Amino acid sequence: MAVMGGYETLIMRMSDYLINQGHSTFLICEGVDVRLRAEFNEALVIQTSNRPFVDLYERASFKQFYSELELPQVDFIICIDMLSYVLAGLLKLTATCSQARLVLGLFQPDSVRQLKRKSATALLVRRILKKEAPDTTVVAMTTRLQAEWNAEFASGVRAEFIPLPVDLEPFRSVKRQPERYKIVSVGRLNDYKTYNIFMIEIVRRLVDQGLDVTYEIYGEGPFQAKIEEEIKKYKLEGSVTLKGHLSYEKFPNALSAAYGFVGMGTAAIEAAAAGVPVVYSAPRDMTGVTHGLLHEFDLTELGGFAHETNPPLKMYDVLTDLIQLEAARYEEACQKSSAAMAVYSMEGVMFQYEALFEKPKIGGSNSAFSLWLLCDLIQLVRCGRRWAQKIKPKHNG
Repeated sequence: MAVMGGYETLIMRMSDYLINQGHSTFLICEGVDVRLRAEFNEALVIQTSNRPFVDLYERASFKQFYSELELPQVDFIICIDMLSYVLAGLLKLTATCSQARLVLGLFQPDSVRQLKRKSATALLVRRILKKEAPDTTVVAMTTRLQAEWNAEFASGVRAEFIPLPVDLEPFRSVKRQPERYKIVSVGRLNDYKTYNIFMIEIVRRLVDQGLDVTYEIYGEGPFQAKIEEEIKKYKLEGSVTLKGHLSYEKFPNALSAAYGFVGMGTAAIEAAAAGVPVVYSAPRDMTGVTHGLLHEFDLTELGGFAHETNPPLKMYDVLTDLIQLEAARYEEACQKSSAAMAVYSMEGVMFQYEALFEKPKIGGSNSAFSLWLLCDLIQLVRCGRRWAQKIKPKHNG
């Protein structure tokens, strides 16, 4: 939680809604930037581990961590990824969380593939899922992920499809004054959202066509230096601007003048809800592949799977067509963009989550001994690898 990204906005929206509905809501995370803390509901209780979740697989570390928590009797634990599901499984062994129901959220395009790996996290998730299946609900953000899960793990628990919850109102109320050729992106500058890198070369090509394109990039992250290099390489200091941190409350206003948006995930949905035509980018892609404009395809099916489109569309071609639309057709695209995002309405989606709360607890058979035994074995392997790295002979030449 160093910067506001997809996970953080998801947590912020869901927790705010739940608190406003009268639920007591607690957030456990590795750490939180002070800038972000101010953006969350004041009633949200945030507690940090101050260490990576994987370090809590070690028994003594977890017990120390748990002793520092202040939790009441917990009824429900929503897990946004595999790491947090492992932590939830360990928390289920404690007095305050033993009766909690779990939700495992599939919020990444490769969520199911992650679980099929031989990693320590995947092993623990499979072990916990096997024992806690009666009290675990698996929620997929796309129908594709739902189908993938059910093809592999339906014998344990079938996945339900619930879209990402998005508060559409702040974005639909934006007073739009789009400036032709102005493109905006909002998101982390990391190896997951690589469009910020290849977009620089695309802007260069558009400018060389005589189009007065500008590109504003909001966000922070480890790839900032690489993006700055690309800007200098293509001599676009006057056309591409790194705008830095953008608080969530200012995000809608940052879209007021945008003619088009390039991105993925929740930021793309929010921009589209504001009536900005969105060119969707695939995660970790460096080839400029896209499904096209977000409102023209089914994000609940194709989100994150752009490499499977046939024939694949190119970001450059879709952007070129967008910024050269006639005024009437552009206005039509803006209206369709906003209307298509209704499926992500906060009230409709969170109603489905609240329905999960009403399901009766069945009761799993989680064995503390066997789970901690697996954790201990994983720690032995990790320690063995670190030891091997230390004694590994060095070769010269």
